[in-house]
Amino acid sequence: MQKKRAFGLMTAAGCALFAASATGAVSDSFENQANGDAVTTITGWEGYGTVTAATYAGAGDSTVGRPIVQSSANPANILTVEGRVTRTAATTANNAATVDMMVQIALPDDDLAFPSGTTTTDIQIAVGVDKVSGSDTIGALKAWCKPRAGGDPAWIDLGVTYAKDTWHRVSFTFDYVNQLCQIRVDGEPVITANGILAAGSTVNGAWYKLATANKTALASVQIIGSTSIDDLLVSEAATVAAALPVLQDASGTTAGVPNTWIEEQGITRAQVTDGQVLDDSGMTVANKYAAGFDVADGKKFGVKTMTLADVNNTPTATITFDAANVKSGYTYVLSTSTDKSTWSDATTLTAEQAAAGTVSVPLDAPVKYLKLKVVR
Repeated sequence: MQKKRAFGLMTAAGCALFAASATGAVSDSFENQANGDAVTTITGWEGYGTVTAATYAGAGDSTVGRPIVQSSANPANILTVEGRVTRTAATTANNAATVDMMVQIALPDDDLAFPSGTTTTDIQIAVGVDKVSGSDTIGALKAWCKPRAGGDPAWIDLGVTYAKDTWHRVSFTFDYVNQLCQIRVDGEPVITANGILAAGSTVNGAWYKLATANKTALASVQIIGSTSIDDLLVSEAATVAAALPVLQDASGTTAGVPNTWIEEQGITRAQVTDGQVLDDSGMTVANKYAAGFDVADGKKFGVKTMTLADVNNTPTATITFDAANVKSGYTYVLSTSTDKSTWSDATTLTAEQAAAGTVSVPLDAPVKYLKLKVVR
């Protein structure tokens, strides 16, 4: 048996290596196989692996949203990889495609690297688990792809870790028109600074550049190392939006933000509940939603200056803001307060005021605090 390698479809010993070719869909649960069957006895498979009778529990909260394509709640069979297995999975040229499977985390014996002799020129994207210094039970997830800024393919840290022997659902959706791929773990996109987030080049942000350019389709899925997999699903669609895995509870909300919007932005629900800031605006994801901005566009709606003067013997506040960051179709309201415990709406900005980036309001009662808010 080959030593455990720190890569694969999210495993230290398994890696999704994607080559290119041409049509169809794959759905393998291994439930129709007998315990001990060699992988070579299964149509479309080759390499070194064995069907093993086993059950497992997948990680993740299904109410948060995961692609649910598992063949049964308590699978009886899995595929144990013993070095390298390949599943032919040809899709139609220029169609979007999704590869989705359950993978067991196996930690590496050494640092993350492709095995000697591996040809990388056809690898579109790969995901693996690297060693974490000082731990024998936790591995760090990395992706083999091109850096966002350009340059040669490299292993990019995805900023998340996983416990040894746990099972996770890993999904890859390929946008061949733009040579990009979205990676999801347990149903939600994995996001780093190297991911292209809501950049306009594709739908539903958080996409990574394919390591090998000019591929127009999927040819195979390859798992390398010593790990276990289950419920492999390969599907395709004419559009990227149609190829993305469907999440549970997509019509609900998270901390007041619609899950449909979260999905469109290619971010995770945890990034909403945790109050994360994803660009240099200083605004949280919820702030971005309220203001009508994309989560990583760098825009910030806030006050630039405020002056107070007497106008016809009435104290009048004048506030200026960046008109370029005013989103059409949203209502902007200037509110006042004496102690910040309660607020009163003083005036709603007209379209002209919003376009000019300035608004003035008379303060005919004791006022200590002013704020601009966005109403959707």
